[in-house]
Amino acid sequence: RGVLTLGATNCPWDLDPAIRRRFVKRIYIPLPEKEARQIMFKIHIGSTPNELSDQDYAIMADKTDGFSGSDISGVVQDALME
Repeated sequence: RGVLTLGATNCPWDLDPAIRRRFVKRIYIPLPEKEARQIMFKIHIGSTPNELSDQDYAIMADKTDGFSGSDISGVVQDALME
């Protein structure tokens, strides 16, 4: 029986080189592009009542360049709590 070890990080460059060597296969998944971020905002806001236009979603997507899907989820959750 083998052992499968799976790891994930948003900052692989911060990992110790000895740790990175132990993970033979690496799959790089890039951060979402503008269109994907825009859709993620719509998905996470869901059916919450709002007055956001498509232009508003585009502005949010522009301002979140470099954000991961998890980052966008957190931003929306924070905003919905206010």
